[in-house]
Parts: sequence; structure tokens; C-alpha cells
Amino acid sequence: MSLRAILIVFFLAQSLHAWGLGLSDDEAYYWVLAQTPAFGYAYHPPAVAWVIALFEKLGWLLGFGISPWTVRLPAILISTALLALGASWLRENGVERARLPSALGVLLAFAGIYALSWMIVPDLPLFLGQTLALLATDRILADRARARDPWLLGAGVALAILSKYSGVLVPVSAFAAALVLGRPQQRWRVFWACLGGGLIAIAPILYWNWSTGWGSLLYQLQGRHAGGGLSFLRFARFVVIQVALAGPLFFYAFVSLRAMPGLAREKKLLWIWVLPPLLIYGLQPLWSEFKPHWMLLAWYPFSLLMALQWTRMGQARNWVIAQGVHAVLAFGLLYSALHYAWIPKAYRLIGGDRPWNPLWDVSADFYGWDALKDSVPLGAPVVASRYQTASQASFALRGRNVVTLWPRPPEQAGEWPEFTAPLSETVYFIADARYSAGPSFESAACVRESRITPIRQGERGKAIEVYRCDPR
Repeated sequence: MSLRAILIVFFLAQSLHAWGLGLSDDEAYYWVLAQTPAFGYAYHPPAVAWVIALFEKLGWLLGFGISPWTVRLPAILISTALLALGASWLRENGVERARLPSALGVLLAFAGIYALSWMIVPDLPLFLGQTLALLATDRILADRARARDPWLLGAGVALAILSKYSGVLVPVSAFAAALVLGRPQQRWRVFWACLGGGLIAIAPILYWNWSTGWGSLLYQLQGRHAGGGLSFLRFARFVVIQVALAGPLFFYAFVSLRAMPGLAREKKLLWIWVLPPLLIYGLQPLWSEFKPHWMLLAWYPFSLLMALQWTRMGQARNWVIAQGVHAVLAFGLLYSALHYAWIPKAYRLIGGDRPWNPLWDVSADFYGWDALKDSVPLGAPVVASRYQTASQASFALRGRNVVTLWPRPPEQAGEWPEFTAPLSETVYFIADARYSAGPSFESAACVRESRITPIRQGERGKAIEVYRCDPR
């Protein structure tokens, strides 16, 4: 199968998979942000919201309307572009064209990214920015640069920083590689490209933070990592999760420190590139809580090294096979659970009469919200107390009703419509079994009007509750 055919099949397969699934809570939240484009938001820079807003406009122009698939379309395109750019890097580093399909298979075996790359989250444009910057930096340092490559590096840096605050590590990696591997002229080209891209991205982010009291930056620097302390148990939990996410690639990364005849330059480039995120996100769990996906920024370049070692040198065969087995299991278990409720069925088969809690199966969270429009009158105000439920309700109702978050944190003031209590009119309060209890308005009479319980293959999912609240 040709390279182009593999990319087309991947795009179509991801589209077909994503078509029938509702949005995750975070995807729905990013869609909400896209309805009010800004230079920043409470938890992330604006790139993911800008991308969703752009594709939503294009979807309307092309007659697609708004659906989970149109919201996810940029994610599927970005992940396809990641594969294409990975193939380009491998080709430029000596992989024969006939071996590129095999190389793409190794890249796809990194299930930590590609098994979830149909979901629109800030990490995907971050990975795209990282890959663009890596490709351009390598060209500059290897004397393969074309006139547009410094611009490509600057664009990659800008996209990475506009995607997540951790994107600032991309220009750090690029310039560190230039310092170690480049000549003075090459270092200056990398420096100016990184500086230009960084300033373009940082300017709107700093302006937005200044205009909103610096809440987002302070949260990243203080709130996100507060309340920690030295814990080797937490670090052990982190390592186990990373092994599950990265698979054999986790161990391959460290084994690759030994000599690789014929790949010394490429190995050195990639190790320098990953060292900043590896040190920061690899050691951070020792003293504070972590998010498992933060480390993907470090693991992803090692999939390029594994593919290069296998397809150019004919080495690392056992690693490739092990990574492939991990990918088949990860893709198979995840995709089948999302489309068929086998987890509760397997639990009953193994556990017998022990009760099953639908909250244990997070794959069921993708179902049920589309029925909300049948439970809320057109035009009635809708309120939820968690951003997850407010976001899902907002996407499910899609303009039929004004949906807001209450209480609304100050840093999210620009993201949600204003709402005041005590009530002056009837509102509908949305709760779900995972995140929030019923309403607690003062001077209001609230009754549960309906309970939405999605059923998949005879299995109950997470319940969604609708309350009617009338002012007293």
C-alpha cells in the first residue's frame, strides 16, 4: 500500500470511528470556548478554540452543520498531518521511499497518541507545532534548509505555544539542539526563528492574561502543582501509567542511549529535543500531581527514532514487534469498548452477582447527551455547576437554550453567560451522576423532571438528571 493510500485509509477510519460518538466532556468544553474566540482562556492558550471555530465556519459554508464529527475534523486532519510529516522526516533522514509504509506502521503503533488522536484537544496542535519545529530545525542543522524552513520553524514554535503553555519547551528544545549540533550561523537562524515565532505567540497570551488579572498563568505556575510533597508512591503510579501509555517505547527510549551505529546524529538530535520535557514532566510527579498525557511530548520523538532504526538500519525488530502488539491491544480494547458495552458484560461474567456501577465504564460517557433537547423546553435558561456538565449541555442544545456555569469562577467569566441567584425566572439545572449533585439555589423550589439513562446493548450508562427550578 502506498504512503498516500495509508494516509487516506487512516483519515477515513478515524472519521468513521468518531462519527457515531458523542463528545467527551473536555471536547465539549473546547467547543464552548470556540463560541467566544479570544486571546486566552482559563486553562489553556487559544489555539484549540480557534481551530474549532474556523472549522465550524467552514462546516456551515459546506453545509455540514455542527456535529461531533465536524468538531473533531481538525483533530483527524492534524493527526493525519502528523503521520505525513513523520514520513517526511524519515525520508529526509535516509529511509527509502519503498520502506515508508512500514515506517508509518511503526509511528501508528504509538497508541498513546494515535488511539486517541480523533479527539480534539490542545495536545494535537501542540504535537503538530513540535513536529514542524523539529523538521525545520533538523533541516537547518543538516544543511538541507530551504528558504521557507526558518519560517516553518517559527510557525511551529508559535503554534506550540498557542496550543498549551508547555509549548514553550519547543523553542527551548530547538535552540538546545542548535547549540549542541549547529555551527554559529545555524544557531543564529534557529534563534531568530524561535524568537520570532515565540513573540508572535506570547504577545496575545500575555495581553489576555494582563487584561484578566493573570489568573490563567498563575494557575499554571501555582494552582496546578499546589498541595504536593515528595511521594515515591505517586512517582511509581506515574511510571506504571506511562508504561501503559507508551508501551515498549517507554523502555526503548532509555535503551536507545547506548550506541547506534549509523544513527548517532539522529539519536543525539532527538535526545536533546526531548530532554526538556523529559526532565520537567518526568520528575515533576515526585513532588506534585500530574496528568498522564503531559509526557507524550517527550515520548513522541522516540517513535520517530524507532521507525528510523527499523526501516533504515533493519534493527530494533523485536522492539517494533512488541510495540505493534501493544498497539493492537490498545486500539482493539479502546475502540471496541467505545462502540460495544463489553466492559460491564465482562465484569458480570467474571464477578458474578456483584453489583456493577455504570460510572466504572468511562466509554459510556460518550452517550446520552443528545437526548437532552427532548427534556428541556426551547429557550429556557439552563444551568450546571460543573464545567463538564455545562459544556455537554451547551453542545447538546446548540443554541436552542442559553447554557451557563454557576457558580462561575472569575477566571472563566469570559467563557460563560452571566447568571445571578436568587432566581428571577424558571431555570433548568443539569446534573450527571459522575460530576455533580442536584441544585442548591436559595429561595427556589426544584424538582427533578427527568432522568436520561443511555442504554447500550442492554447496559445502562451514566445518568443525566434534569431539574426544574422555580423562584419562590
